[in-house]
Amino acid sequence: MSPNPNLLSIIFLLGAAQGFFLIFLLCKKKVNRQANRILALLIFTFSYPIAAFAFWYNDYLFVFLLTKLYHFYATIDPFPLLFGPLFFLYARVLASNSGILRKRDLLHFLPAAAFTIFLLPDFLESAEFKIARLIALRTETADVGLAALPVLLYNVSYLAWTTHILSGHQKNIKDIFSSIEKVNLRWLRQLTIIFAAVWGAFIVLMVAEWIGYRLIYTIEPGLLIVMAIVVYIIGYYGQSQPKIFEESEPENMEQRKYSHSGLDREKNQQYMKKLTKAMEKDHLYQNGGLTLSELSKELAISPNHLSQVINAGLQKNFYDFVNEYRIEAARKMLHTDESNKLTILAIAYEVGFNSKSAFNTAFKTYTNMTPSAYRNLAAKAA
Repeated sequence: MSPNPNLLSIIFLLGAAQGFFLIFLLCKKKVNRQANRILALLIFTFSYPIAAFAFWYNDYLFVFLLTKLYHFYATIDPFPLLFGPLFFLYARVLASNSGILRKRDLLHFLPAAAFTIFLLPDFLESAEFKIARLIALRTETADVGLAALPVLLYNVSYLAWTTHILSGHQKNIKDIFSSIEKVNLRWLRQLTIIFAAVWGAFIVLMVAEWIGYRLIYTIEPGLLIVMAIVVYIIGYYGQSQPKIFEESEPENMEQRKYSHSGLDREKNQQYMKKLTKAMEKDHLYQNGGLTLSELSKELAISPNHLSQVINAGLQKNFYDFVNEYRIEAARKMLHTDESNKLTILAIAYEVGFNSKSAFNTAFKTYTNMTPSAYRNLAAKAA
């Protein structure tokens, strides 16, 4: 059973309206301003075509399109070439310390610009030509074949590039933050996978069309709805995403070279003692928002030297170093009789975790059991 055209038009119109509202919210945000502007453009690349599809699937709206909006004919055609670059740049800027675009980033938009120039003759055609072409496109089922396959592969390649950026980000933040649940961009990695699945489905439909199975016109509206939903989820998470890096935070500690840092053995031992005291006596790990930069200020040690002490000296990243102290403190608390008066969440907060889920994940990583199971085992052994 084919989709109801009127229902599809309503869904597409509501989706487009939501998209434009998200664009308005993102443009007003002062945090992550550069990333949010890119995200606003990304949402526009979906909202505008989705609004166009609303006119396409409804007879009354299509008549309005023919009589009033025919000049917009073919204006959505370059938009698929914008998605990949915008999505990649959004992820890169969000995960970057500098958070800025460079002039050479304009090169990402050359294919879209070239295709727009190629379409200029169509844009400049007469009203009669555009109206006749719109009617023909709507009444005749076009043979799609593999014509759109290069565009789909183009976007998939950008998704792969984005995945690489986000994987590197996941490693980098563990050299800087002790709690990563708000800065790991896990939501963006998951949505990247969903996007890849949708684009992959489009590729399968292209190939099926080429070998004779005409499925795309039945399934395409559903895939468009899924993609629209995912984009708006990105908009929701994006407008609530806190700034990841402060100006003083190094972007990638792993790439720093320690050979010319000026840190000799004597200083290294001195810093190690200060670091051990800060953790074992001053319990700085209890600060749930502790970062490398904050700890370096507390100890009066440069971030680069402190990173070298932890990474090169202890063979750990900052995240693991701090959380090992937190887990050890939690284990001691779970062994005491007084801990029975505290909930698991209270213990998590006490040792420096910001949520029960983060505490459970970290505790299981280091002990191979949940805090509750560990508490029960300790009670039986007592």
